[in-house]
Amino acid sequence: TYLAPEVNGPNAFSSERMRAAYQNAQIPDLNRPKELLENYSLENLRYVGSIGSKNALSALIEVDVNGQPHVYTVRPGNYLGQNFGRITKITADRIGIVETVEDTFGNWVNRDAELTLTIDGAPTSTPTDAGK
Repeated sequence: TYLAPEVNGPNAFSSERMRAAYQNAQIPDLNRPKELLENYSLENLRYVGSIGSKNALSALIEVDVNGQPHVYTVRPGNYLGQNFGRITKITADRIGIVETVEDTFGNWVNRDAELTLTIDGAPTSTPTDAGK
């Protein structure tokens, strides 16, 4: 006699989970044509500079394509990363991103992410107030 194993985690085929996924207002547009930088995870993208004025800043994103570095220009509103990440803000030292991911209950939720400026192959870090 066959006994199905007990499920410990979320059931991908749960009717409740599927219903929640379609009722959620934050569901990403799955029919939108993907932008080129959505083929890469955020870990593989490097923020290497910016161009423009303070009010109209564009970012330069570097990614390795077949072992060769390529640089692309992005602006607020562009998408990048594999989690429906949309650029919300560009400053001289970081890019603010809002990703839309599915939680274990099938709800689409937003989470903040960022890319920091990379100098000489290493991301920059913000100073801490350890000396105070």
